[in-house]
Amino acid sequence: FEHVNATSMEPPASLDDTTEMMTEILSQVVTGEITRATRDVEIDGLEVRAGQFIGLIDDVLKVAGNDLNQVARDLLRMADASRYERVTLYYGEGIGESDARALVAILADSFPDLEFEVISGGQPLYPYIISIE
Repeated sequence: FEHVNATSMEPPASLDDTTEMMTEILSQVVTGEITRATRDVEIDGLEVRAGQFIGLIDDVLKVAGNDLNQVARDLLRMADASRYERVTLYYGEGIGESDARALVAILADSFPDLEFEVISGGQPLYPYIISIE
């Protein structure tokens, strides 16, 4: 689930060139996902309890905690988000736009140089999917 602003690209001459350019752009996008753990587990020294929020970066478990907003902030830190320019926050089922905007205000305090965008993704099971580019 990656967000790429294809409309801002200058189209190359051929389909192969376009494919190559889009592949390069996608390789520069980091995807974060936040969901809830369904069981107790320990992975790479990270202890997770059922019901905790867990954060994944490009499908790899990186952070767990009881506070959704803290997990989101920790996830951006672990993704080294300050190296990037833009964060798009897709909020899912059960999360209101006001909750997502409140999270962006928290994240903007920690990452003042990033541009944030909030989009209703409506995805089940994942309160937030985060695109960092």
